[in-house]
Amino acid sequence: MIKRLMIVQVVLLAGLSLVFLLPQTPPMREAALRAELPTWVGGGWEGGSDLEASKEEREILAKDTEFFRRSYFRPVGGGLETLLLDETQGGRMSDVVSAGIVLSGKDPSNSIHALERCLTAQGFNIAEPTTMLVKLKSGHVLPVRRLFCTRVDPATRVMARSIAYYWFVGHDAVTGNHVVRGIKDFSDRMLRGYDQRWGYITVTAYLDGVRFGDDSLVGVRQRPVTPEQADRTVEEFLGDFVPEVVMTEQIATWYGE
Repeated sequence: MIKRLMIVQVVLLAGLSLVFLLPQTPPMREAALRAELPTWVGGGWEGGSDLEASKEEREILAKDTEFFRRSYFRPVGGGLETLLLDETQGGRMSDVVSAGIVLSGKDPSNSIHALERCLTAQGFNIAEPTTMLVKLKSGHVLPVRRLFCTRVDPATRVMARSIAYYWFVGHDAVTGNHVVRGIKDFSDRMLRGYDQRWGYITVTAYLDGVRFGDDSLVGVRQRPVTPEQADRTVEEFLGDFVPEVVMTEQIATWYGE
């Protein structure tokens, strides 16, 4: 009996000693992102002040999730009629988009998800999502998830319409598909031996003429646009914005190509 116990102890000690032979967990690799939004973007876009994440977003996501958000506007040129309208309506007619980065913490599963989840929590109704392929000046094709959103203000009963565009950025890949992002994350962990932070970038275009509560956008009025005009405006914006925030030289896989 004593001999048997000694054998069991030896086996247990041998098994525990193998722990020291296991490779250490590699450090987490960073997303290919410059996680600060630029103040100016080429093409005439001027940025407002930094904006905070909403209460709903912070309640849903992990505590170590990082947020970066800013609105951009580009004055719309026009003749005398446009200038008179600017004066009478109290603001310069502009194209306006809101851009943001959500950067995961140590556990991407609690920080990164499809944008539909956040928007639904904020009371938006979302039509069938689509994918828009944006050709960048570098020649790469950026796959962007496109969400047509509506929400009725409970106080005024006025409907606001917007289009949200988003995509994910990992250590060396971009995709507009949350499922593809999950597969890529799993395969890198299993086959390449590293974890990584993921971020997703959102850009929102507003279809209706609205005023903004952001103090840095005082005197700016969003011109009403059609969904097709919004798509073109966002494509123009992304052409200059993406190289500012995404380290395109580090991206090996563009899942839209």
